[in-house]
Amino acid sequence: WQEARSQASRAEERVTAVSAEIKKGNQIIERLQAELRSSKAKAKLKAAVISQQENLLQERQATIEKTTRELSETNSKAETLAEEKNMLEERVDDQKSKLEESQSLLQSNQQMIQWLNQQVNEAQVGAIGSGSRYHFRPSISSVSARPPVSSSYTPSTSTSAPPAPTTTASAPVNPV
Repeated sequence: WQEARSQASRAEERVTAVSAEIKKGNQIIERLQAELRSSKAKAKLKAAVISQQENLLQERQATIEKTTRELSETNSKAETLAEEKNMLEERVDDQKSKLEESQSLLQSNQQMIQWLNQQVNEAQVGAIGSGSRYHFRPSISSVSARPPVSSSYTPSTSTSAPPAPTTTASAPVNPV
């Protein structure tokens, strides 16, 4: 009977030891399960953060691409406008040159008309005053050439030759 008690006592000690070991194992399992839950939560959070960062990165990349396209379009427009400006400046310079030519031609023509009027007036005054048989009659040919000088007509010393008309090699200019 003693032996049975001692065996029972040893069995109880073993049960107590095993029970303590099981308890220790359960605590380790619970701790590991808590760590696993914590790791899973951290992994989920990291995945969410990574997803947000990827979305943000995609948005920024799209913004960069859009801005690059807009910059390219703006540069293209600037080049086009610069070319157009240069073309217009050339046109303005050409028009200024033509205007100067026209003004010079106009001045020359006005001088010629003034000289011709003076010649006509002198011829008319000379015809009235001297009773000369020569009368000035303008014709189409006399407009383009100087009036003929006859032996009886001598120009006065105040009369000078008409200014030489300026001619240009460019196409005729239409008055504005």
